[in-house]
Amino acid sequence: MRCSGPNPCRHALRLLLVSFWSVTCWTAENNLLRNGGFEGEWQKAWKADSTVACWRHVRDGGRGGSAGMVVEVPPNIEAVQGVSFTSETVEVAEGHEVFFRVWYKAEKSLRGGTLLLFLRFQPTAKGAKRLDRDARFAVDTALQRDSEWHDLTFRMTVPAGYRSVVAAFGFWWVRSGKVAFDDAALWTEKPRHLPNALYKLDCGPADSDVFPGFTLLSADEKFGAGKPYGWDGKVAAHARYESQNPFKRPDPLAADLCYAEAATLKFELPAGKYGLALLVGDIGAGWGYSVLGRRTGYRIAVTGKVLAETPPMEWPEVYDKLLFATYRKPDWQPGEDVWDKYVTPCFTQYATTVEHKGGALSIDFRTCPVAMAVVYGPDGLKAMGAELAELDKVRRSMFPFRPFDPTPRPKEKLEPDEAEKARGYVVFSRDSLSPMYPTEAPSRDERREVKLFAAHGEYEAGSPVVGALRDLRGVSVRVGELRSESGAAFPARLIGLNYVRYIDTLVGVTYWPRPRIIQRLEKPLDVPAGTNRQFWLLFNVTKDVAAGTYKGVVTVESANARPVEIPITVRVLPIDLPPRVPDRWHCISTWNMYDAGYVGSEEKAWALYRAYLTCLKEHGQDTLFVGTGPWARPTAKWDGQRVTEVDVSWYEKVLSLYRELGFTENCLYVSWWPYTALVQDLAKGDEAAQAKILPQLLKAYDEVRARKFPEISAYYFAAVSDGWPFEQGMKVMKPYLDAGVTCYMQNIHLEDSLKWFPLVNLLLYSPHAPNGVAEVGALARKLNKPYGFSNVGFRVRDKACWNWWRFLWGWWFWRTGAQVQANEHYVFLYADPYNPFDGRGPERESVAFPTPGGVQPTLFMEWMRDGRDDHRYVALLESLTAKALASGNKEAVETAREAQDFLNRVREGIPLEARAFDFEEEIPGWSRDSFPRHAWFVAEKIMKLQGLLR
Repeated sequence: MRCSGPNPCRHALRLLLVSFWSVTCWTAENNLLRNGGFEGEWQKAWKADSTVACWRHVRDGGRGGSAGMVVEVPPNIEAVQGVSFTSETVEVAEGHEVFFRVWYKAEKSLRGGTLLLFLRFQPTAKGAKRLDRDARFAVDTALQRDSEWHDLTFRMTVPAGYRSVVAAFGFWWVRSGKVAFDDAALWTEKPRHLPNALYKLDCGPADSDVFPGFTLLSADEKFGAGKPYGWDGKVAAHARYESQNPFKRPDPLAADLCYAEAATLKFELPAGKYGLALLVGDIGAGWGYSVLGRRTGYRIAVTGKVLAETPPMEWPEVYDKLLFATYRKPDWQPGEDVWDKYVTPCFTQYATTVEHKGGALSIDFRTCPVAMAVVYGPDGLKAMGAELAELDKVRRSMFPFRPFDPTPRPKEKLEPDEAEKARGYVVFSRDSLSPMYPTEAPSRDERREVKLFAAHGEYEAGSPVVGALRDLRGVSVRVGELRSESGAAFPARLIGLNYVRYIDTLVGVTYWPRPRIIQRLEKPLDVPAGTNRQFWLLFNVTKDVAAGTYKGVVTVESANARPVEIPITVRVLPIDLPPRVPDRWHCISTWNMYDAGYVGSEEKAWALYRAYLTCLKEHGQDTLFVGTGPWARPTAKWDGQRVTEVDVSWYEKVLSLYRELGFTENCLYVSWWPYTALVQDLAKGDEAAQAKILPQLLKAYDEVRARKFPEISAYYFAAVSDGWPFEQGMKVMKPYLDAGVTCYMQNIHLEDSLKWFPLVNLLLYSPHAPNGVAEVGALARKLNKPYGFSNVGFRVRDKACWNWWRFLWGWWFWRTGAQVQANEHYVFLYADPYNPFDGRGPERESVAFPTPGGVQPTLFMEWMRDGRDDHRYVALLESLTAKALASGNKEAVETAREAQDFLNRVREGIPLEARAFDFEEEIPGWSRDSFPRHAWFVAEKIMKLQGLLR
């Protein structure tokens, strides 16, 4: 066993093409890796590197009982664990496809862990494309933790100018547990796609990935001057998978395109009969809704004859139909084909034949996204149909995303009783903040009544779940009349009926359906056999709801099964929670993500923004983090020399909306991003330009402050963004600090954050690296300045961990003593928000999703809301404790000390540093029952102290 050395693979660059490939042609004889099975003296063919992770060679623990490698990470080690195994150099041929496959077996008890495969290509000679360095590519996947063998295959084309490759695989981000590896294989194949085609063109930017065996057709390829094919007219190339999502590409044909706004693609060909095949469509750009060709419609004509023409779409169609194309499909079905669900609808393939008289064969395009153009000569026409059908199969095989088990957690066997078997389904009650995966079975103790408690001013949810033993149609729930012991009825208008919708979510190249959206229950649902559906009953406890214990039943109904009733108890506590914690702010960003150009009109944009704010308000969110954002109307207009106009109408309209919706007790932090972008542009080496604009911006800043918006209790200006190095950012920020502008800084680096804090008025630390919380807090106390956190859950947001977000926004935030907990969580509105394979940003950051019927909240919103409620309960208890200790009431003093002892014990058990829970799935020292148990203890002490202090 060895534990030493750094991992050299962490420098891997972006992925070109990956695939999970059903290989039939590979055999042990054509494996280019020497000793891929780690037999005998394996060290002669492999090099191992590791951090604290420990590996060992085993003679009989591999796949099939042969030799293999076992990596085991001991528990209770703080450092991130990793290990890599690197092969010898293997000669390859330019343009060939390389396949690298590794088998692994992960224990069920494994904590964390990501498997990475690397390919590092080495150049042939200087002067060729990108030959100043090796070309490195990588792919990662989450691990199936079921103690079974699984394979991961990495597939890509050898880049031009490279002749050899080094393969490596690594196990990273693991906390503890054991994984075995075996049967590594690397082989190559010469592309033989469309062998009878005359031309095979993959359209895209000059540096884009090219489909194996195809030739790149960029927008710069102009027809004429001896070129046998090329463009004539207005055409531009577009990449659809950029730096933010380098691993998420369906295949090279779908990954990019040439947008022929008004252009002709010409081929110089002799007279004869030819076949043409065109792939037209756009899967969408990741960070903006700009699916080309669909809103405008497109037209294709071959030698003057119209081949295809689609009509333009009006804005209502664009927003209500096009944007939500995937929304209207079932969110998850057993055995579904995600290629047909997400990729196929985005593209249309046209195939035709044409009698050509000689010269330039012309294909005219209007506002058309062209992904592929293929020409068959007279001799290849008979093979055209079969080869295009085979190409579709190959494209599907190149789809790099692998489905994960829909329930990525240990399963319990569902054992229904006789009544449940006869009925065809099981009903149970799940903790409302614990996500329910679609194939997860309930535990026996979850077959219980729905129970919850809430104070005045609080929202709380109950969550009955229906597990189908056979296909169920038309499933719905309804809440009967709830009556308290005094006979009072819980108002039906304050009960919301919802269900939890699944969204396919990516981690690396692994996807699975995760519970995400809390969708209004507007019609009955079908529940396939072997799956479940989680319902979400939301109770809004307003001040006019009398305290008491309300009892009733929830009825589950189905069109093809008998109904069943389960008891429900809602206890309304005689507690009035404060609207927010004094001097603490739980802030959600309210950047207006709805651009008027995106949704069609200013009125539509504001209606959607209102719906978003209403959704926040309806789920207990009272404090907002206001930033103009690049999607809002600019505050200052700049003519290149000076600020010509200061426009604060956006703020006036927003704040008027806040007042109307009841956001009255807020502290709103304002980030002046229009200024920021402007200043950053001017600051790029042009100090004279910055000096010129500074007086104008200060004037605009003062004018906005002079309006004295009553809802804004603090104005903070940021001239640089969170990723800027300190030295570079100070050149921009210093003039504003010197002028007395109240500035804040949001920074992700600890060292730079500690430099910024003495200079600015507020620091929001974003601990992407999981450390530094204690240092920032100590400096805040020394400087006597407010501080807080932004996006503190960066490392855990990949996980569907119900307890983490509640913990971070509640008990952990209370533990730090900071003033601000701000997260950049938005209404998700990038490309198709329900399609994870279109290159967009991560849906995990969303507090709400748009739907045709309005904005719907996500589990993230509920998790953060519940954490905020925990903090409100604790703040109220601390306030009552202080009063009790000063009251002289012996019983009140004794109760207060019990409360203090409890809070001190909880505080001491909360890890301050994020590193302690960075990659965990559970909170160290906290069980699923810790939250309700702590909440009830706090609530009981509040009620007792309230009675004693009257």
